[in-house]
Amino acid sequence: DETIARGEGTYRELGCNKCHGEEGRFCPEPERFDGRGYPDRPRDLVYEPFKGGREPESIYLRIAAGMPGTDHPAVPGLSGGRVADLVQYIGSIAREPELVLTNHVRWTVSAPAAYRAEFEERQE
Repeated sequence: DETIARGEGTYRELGCNKCHGEEGRFCPEPERFDGRGYPDRPRDLVYEPFKGGREPESIYLRIAAGMPGTDHPAVPGLSGGRVADLVQYIGSIAREPELVLTNHVRWTVSAPAAYRAEFEERQE
């Protein structure tokens, strides 16, 4: 479908693949931290549940407004049509069953070395 192909192009053009991976399965590098300083990693767009849900309106909002508390940027200058194409692409790669991770598991999976270093620093 043309919409999905355009969305995939936008995904790569915006550099979404640098964090979420070429196939939406996330890249472990570089290490990232949330707004509280805990190790974090981008969502696996294929199997993990999305914050706010997988409804197209929710995905659109997260792209256009960003994700407060994370380093996921807002993309306010992107036209509504291009965001809609990107939403369609993201929806096309999402699969069931959803993989549910607790925050603790997300932290330890995201960057074990960074997590340990942060923990040790807070203990001092």
